[in-house]
Amino acid sequence: MTQLSVAPMEEQHLDFVVSYWKNASPDDLARMGVDRNKFPPFDVFRKNLSNTLNAGAAAQKSFYLIWYVDDTAIGYSSLKDIDYGKHGNMHLHMWAPVARGKGYG
Repeated sequence: MTQLSVAPMEEQHLDFVVSYWKNASPDDLARMGVDRNKFPPFDVFRKNLSNTLNAGAAAQKSFYLIWYVDDTAIGYSSLKDIDYGKHGNMHLHMWAPVARGKGYG
């Protein structure tokens, strides 16, 4: 039986996230409404993610979870525009193409 689990993102996951965006096809980016020209340089993006992971909970404007299927990381979700204790907006990104369209989200 397949087991789905999530856990807070850690430093060890940052390269997966950066690679997901760096290697996204033009079609994938267009589907998500992402303009690659407006994306920060990937070293800056990684540093920004690292800074967010290391900020205190009440100071975070974003929070990230890694999604696993059978202990294999398949993607991540981001909770952004956080008004701490009130609301935020969530997005899910599957970097493992074999995990897409399987209902894991």
